[in-house]
Amino acid sequence: RVRRHLTWWTFALLSCLSHPGGAQATDAPSQVSAAPAALLWPLELQPALSSTFGETRATAFHNGIDLKTWGKTGYAVRAVADGWIQRVRTSPWGYGRALYQQLADGRIAVYGHLESFAAPVAQRVQAAQRNARQYTVQLWFAADEIQVHRGQVIAYTGESGAGPPHLHVEIRDALNVPQNPLLQGLGPVADTTPPTLRRLLLVPLSASARIDGGRDPVAVTLRATSSADGPAGYEASRSVRVWGRIGMAVDSYDRADLAPNKVAALRHELHVDGDAHFTSTFERVSFADGHLVALDRLRPAAIEGVFTALYRCPGNRLSFYAGTEGDGSIIAGGRDGLPSGPHEVIVIAGDVAGNRAEARLQLEASASPQVIAARLVRGSQEGWFLEADFVDEDDERLATEIADAASGRIVQQSSVVVGAGPFTWALPADSSVADSSVVVWSLRVRDAVGNEGRQTLAVPHLTEDAEPFGLDLSPTFGARHVLLQVTSPRSLQRPPQVAFLGQSQRMQEEGPGIYRATLLLADVDADDVVIECTALAADGGRGHGTMTLSGRPARPGLAQVIELLQGKAALHMAAGSAFEVIYPQAESLMPEASEELVAAGAGCMLGPADAAFDEWARISLQVDGPLNQVGVYADDGAGRWVFIGADADGADRVSAKIRAFGRFAPMKDETPPMISHVLPESGSVVNADVEFSAEVTDNGAGIMQEQDVILELDGVLLIAEYDPEADRVTATADLPLTPGAHHLAVTVRDAVGNESVATADFISR
Repeated sequence: RVRRHLTWWTFALLSCLSHPGGAQATDAPSQVSAAPAALLWPLELQPALSSTFGETRATAFHNGIDLKTWGKTGYAVRAVADGWIQRVRTSPWGYGRALYQQLADGRIAVYGHLESFAAPVAQRVQAAQRNARQYTVQLWFAADEIQVHRGQVIAYTGESGAGPPHLHVEIRDALNVPQNPLLQGLGPVADTTPPTLRRLLLVPLSASARIDGGRDPVAVTLRATSSADGPAGYEASRSVRVWGRIGMAVDSYDRADLAPNKVAALRHELHVDGDAHFTSTFERVSFADGHLVALDRLRPAAIEGVFTALYRCPGNRLSFYAGTEGDGSIIAGGRDGLPSGPHEVIVIAGDVAGNRAEARLQLEASASPQVIAARLVRGSQEGWFLEADFVDEDDERLATEIADAASGRIVQQSSVVVGAGPFTWALPADSSVADSSVVVWSLRVRDAVGNEGRQTLAVPHLTEDAEPFGLDLSPTFGARHVLLQVTSPRSLQRPPQVAFLGQSQRMQEEGPGIYRATLLLADVDADDVVIECTALAADGGRGHGTMTLSGRPARPGLAQVIELLQGKAALHMAAGSAFEVIYPQAESLMPEASEELVAAGAGCMLGPADAAFDEWARISLQVDGPLNQVGVYADDGAGRWVFIGADADGADRVSAKIRAFGRFAPMKDETPPMISHVLPESGSVVNADVEFSAEVTDNGAGIMQEQDVILELDGVLLIAEYDPEADRVTATADLPLTPGAHHLAVTVRDAVGNESVATADFISR
């Protein structure tokens, strides 16, 4: 059957509704011995995996391994060791039907997504479901109640809960902390294939950090190199220039011999100039720390894909890291950083079988030159002169180039000594394009490794009717700074000036008409912080642009409410929400309506984009009109609004829990769920042991609770098994049907209360 993938936000919501882990445990030291006893492979199939431990999931790490059943269900599941059945659980979501076995040595084995349980567990589950009149039950057993032996059949594989047919297996220690099963005596899995390394990611970790002269993350493609001996080799497609504090991450995957699907590697290492700098090994992750996947797996906004971090983000307390005493970041320049010049970085990935791959990247530690105090000066005659000075933290000499921006023709080239300026160049009078009314000069400065600074200056040609114009301000939010980009529609006499917190600074040019500045918010605590940008065009027209930021920080250890967008949105932070001091920012947006949803007020885009929370935070949005059928929806990144909650916050607000920033909006859903293909059909004649089923769909708020899918036979509640991925509900009667007429009613409610009912009248023989 066809299954639909749940979105990130759907997984996030379900993870707060129901957690398969049971009792929570902190990432305390494991009680398992260093050499765990060998475990039996639970399937009588040749060992093959579809997923490994530590893989990226929507809101957590993958806490076990997934055993391939090759698209089929019904294989016998055998106990991996002697022990007893501790508990069983059934649910439409998560692990579906799951069995938890306490092993004789104190560890816990978990078997998930089962089709059915073996006796006597199956009878006890059925009795509990009939007693509760619902599919979801959880049963705990005493240690001497259901003993099992190694190799005994305890269940059968299925596809209940999330995902296609497979068997999910976990090995937890005595404290209920998941361990990597392949390091706990399960296996081995045939694997002679080394991991594959695809890309390296470099991330600026401070407002002053630069990568290839810019302030954005940079991904570098890796290419395979031939290697007769040793690990599989890769090399970066180019070198990367860095300065300041940066972090590195890797895009990698592994494969085993029997299955072509991609899985996660076990271990990643970062070496700098021959020294081990940072290591992560996916050995164990507690349920209490599973949400920290947001700090270990990086998803840069403008770069597709997921990268495994090779440094420790603030607040990251995961225990599977090793390396330097610091956080694993790389510092280029400064007193204690890498000295200027080339440095070799090696990233290594390894799997459980010992296969390794390594990639080499050359980092060039080098500061970028900057143009300062540049201006055009009219000479005593008709000619013009360009004056400028330069700064560079690690170069003594720079190459300069002056060109006519309209034609691209270079008119001056020279070499200057840093600190010996300011410098002056005479400009030719005939270098502009004939039909151009604006003469624009481009000044570029480069160091020996290719770092560049630039500035364009327009020759004034003042007019009496020069009109004012608007500057486009586009911010990118960091935790405690804002990277402001300003775009001008006109040629400027010099770069724009930005006024911020009582200070004024000249912006740096990034490209024709594009300017950037980094604005620090550290130590600010105010409702509104105004940014004002001004510029002067060649014709004397004055450019202007403003924007207002929130200056209220979210602080670790402090519960607070931060009002945003003049009170139309509010962020509720628990004392344990923030990993570090961050300045939340919001931009207003109006969501587009869909077939099922209409906007119930203005939404907002919350940043910084890479912010995550330790404890849940809450977003509250103002609603235009009644709160009935209104919820908070999140943009899933694929153009779909996904329901995440509908808690009333006063008379005119709706709120929901969040663990990351993104795009949110209040949306109204007045469309009830759809019920179709009800079986038996009305008018049909059926056998006494018939199965009842229906297809149920809702593309608005969605169906979030099992109790909202109800099947009743002749007024008696049936035990209905709802499959949210297949959009289907099934049930059977407790006893065979009596001959004669019967009435089936299917009732479905969505998360905001819309309800549909479908019925069928049939005859049993």
